[in-house]
Amino acid sequence: MAGISKTIEALEGSESMDLPAAGVKRFEHTPLEEPVHGSYEIRVLTLFKGHHGDRIHINLKKQTFAEGSKPEDIAPLERWEALSYTWGEENQPHCDILVGTESEITTLEIRENLHAALQQLRYTDSDRRLWIDAICMDQSDTQQSKIEKAWQIPIMHDIYHAAASTIIWLGEACEASDLAIDFLKDLGRSFVFDPITYEARVHESAPKHVTQLHADWPNFAWHSPQHRSICALFARNWFGRVWIRQEAFAASDSSSVMCGSSIIQLTDFRNAVQYLAVRGLDVRSPTHSDDLTRLGLVLSVLQQAYASIFNIMDRIRAGECARPQDKIYGCFGMIKIASGPRFTSTIPTNYPHELDLFKTFFLRYLEQFNTTRLLRDAGLCQRSDLGGPSWVPDWLKDFAKLDLSLECAASHGMRAEAEFMGSGILRVKGCFAAEITEVECLRHVRELSSDNFNEAYAELSRLMRKHLDVGDEDQMQGFVRALTCPLNALRVPLERLHGKRRDIYELAKAAMHPERFQHGLASRLKEPGSLNDFQSCIRFFMQYQLPFVFTENGKVGIGADGTQSGDLVVALLGSTNLSLLRPTERDLVSGEQHHQLVGFCFMHGYNWGEALLGPLPEGATAVPRLNPERGVYNPHYFDPSTGQANFWDPRIDWEQLTPRSDEPAWTINAPPGEPRRKVPDSEYFLSQHNAKLVDIYLE
Repeated sequence: MAGISKTIEALEGSESMDLPAAGVKRFEHTPLEEPVHGSYEIRVLTLFKGHHGDRIHINLKKQTFAEGSKPEDIAPLERWEALSYTWGEENQPHCDILVGTESEITTLEIRENLHAALQQLRYTDSDRRLWIDAICMDQSDTQQSKIEKAWQIPIMHDIYHAAASTIIWLGEACEASDLAIDFLKDLGRSFVFDPITYEARVHESAPKHVTQLHADWPNFAWHSPQHRSICALFARNWFGRVWIRQEAFAASDSSSVMCGSSIIQLTDFRNAVQYLAVRGLDVRSPTHSDDLTRLGLVLSVLQQAYASIFNIMDRIRAGECARPQDKIYGCFGMIKIASGPRFTSTIPTNYPHELDLFKTFFLRYLEQFNTTRLLRDAGLCQRSDLGGPSWVPDWLKDFAKLDLSLECAASHGMRAEAEFMGSGILRVKGCFAAEITEVECLRHVRELSSDNFNEAYAELSRLMRKHLDVGDEDQMQGFVRALTCPLNALRVPLERLHGKRRDIYELAKAAMHPERFQHGLASRLKEPGSLNDFQSCIRFFMQYQLPFVFTENGKVGIGADGTQSGDLVVALLGSTNLSLLRPTERDLVSGEQHHQLVGFCFMHGYNWGEALLGPLPEGATAVPRLNPERGVYNPHYFDPSTGQANFWDPRIDWEQLTPRSDEPAWTINAPPGEPRRKVPDSEYFLSQHNAKLVDIYLE
């Protein structure tokens, strides 16, 4: 080893940090063993101690760990910390680091952002064991590296989950990032946050300046140094990448966020972001829309609660990645948790063409779970250059959409009974509900601010007068339900939703007369902050240009981007949201009418299965109720005569659908304590409800 030490000293004295010294070989990975029965061999690097500015020196050693391991399952001397960071662009500067083995010193080229992270992560008095994908995985283009990646991709989540901690590296210090980290520390340590009620309680030990800010939050001005610095921090590239989502999801509570030399515990960072999401950023900021979008992105990245596959696939849309297939692979571990290893084992990990991968993903999910819910990620409204049938989800492009997670019972838990017919055709079963006759967006208003909203009220008034009979109570209520769809995404506490909608109904009527909008309003509003929420809903529709849609029979809803007159509102079996379909040419051979999927929509009066089952019983309403076991809300049906809310749709005879104890059957995923029921199918709807179900061919 003495000879190696002299070689290191000579290399550290080299003038160039970017070029290997003459005669020093480039590092090459030695192959890993193939996995055996859930046991995996990985490489872990040791970052040798040194001072800032010294040449980076590491070595790599192989070790095994079992799938699903926790940090405490790993022997103390074999534990590692995992680094979560952004690779950066291929054309950014590269640096050489030294890689030592028992017999020689080699050099390895890494990108500048990783080099900066290693400089900050290195201890001065002890070595540090790390797992870093760019180094510990063979990134060459050899056949061996491709074989390794095919089985390493599915266990990326396990590697981060088994790590003693995860270090999230946001990059080097700039734009007052030190101030931002200090401010987020104060917020994160000063409040106990309830993710269900969205309430923040102040710690008794909270600093005085934080409690004062909490009490006077409207004065947290956009031009203050703290506001500017956190908005700049949230704009860092790390938050926009796909791969980091499962890395943050898997991170233990001992993990941290690092920016330059500033560091904050991940739990404090999460708490601070939750607090900011509830209290909001200054709407007077000229960049408020962008700031709010970034805050929402940061919030979704850091969420660690249970997420369904639909939530996961929604979140990755806005993420960036070098290869389109990584939209799937970057969250593969989370998908495995949400849908099970049996499903993920059917998904190829050898980087097929992205259209083939997305199509396979959809069809395998349909086959295993008999649901068409992934159609909400498809449609003409969200096409990139990928092409392909309209029913194949296209996760390459983000698109404007509503959070309809509380408005999702178009066909409850029904079996899809869909089938891929070949030649790009998917056959589904559904019920046509209505035809769109009018489509219109709220027009943009310049310089929209909370202090100057009269133009926005006038624009809302114009749209309402043009399309609504304001004397029709049912139509006005339907319009307000459509207008308030963004409230869930705005994190309005669920117990206040009904009161908020009632207030916004009053505000919408008042907006018909914008010249005297404020007159007498105060006495009619019951919920605090309703005016701000009303303005936020209007701002949402002006910013994202999602259209209001209207039918000949007076129904009002929200369509997908690109919705046209003549598009059809359809309730598809196995899909919890209504869909919009566009008729195309009839098939020349079979004569069947084909359709393209436009997107999903909201329409009051059809959203709760009315097209399949008829209207709800008189007075009954659909309400969300928390499933405490999973931390999600399920639709329940409220009966005003009893004051009780029941999970089971009152229009269905569930006794008929009770399976024998020994009967294998598709059953509904009901909340804990509820009886086991079979899933209604098309035969049930046809025989018991005379439903007008038809085969629909999507192309």
